[in-house]
Amino acid sequence: MTTLSFAEQSAWMQSLRSKTARIEFVFNNGDEKHRLLELLADLVSLRTIGVEVGNGYYGRGRSNVVKRSYPYIRDIIRAILSL
Repeated sequence: MTTLSFAEQSAWMQSLRSKTARIEFVFNNGDEKHRLLELLADLVSLRTIGVEVGNGYYGRGRSNVVKRSYPYIRDIIRAILSL
């Protein structure tokens, strides 16, 4: 069994973050030309139109909203803070 150093463990955990954690944004009036998306233009996202009840969306589904889902990276937090 190999023991990883603290730095190696930290690097390994950080490499998993974008594979296991996601950040989602829901846009009620469309997502085109939204300033946040301009800041995140270099990142790959999954774009879905409409959300269903569950996973944080309560009451009823909303077929007219746009959801963008990104793998977690700190650049997203920096973009939000810069707004």
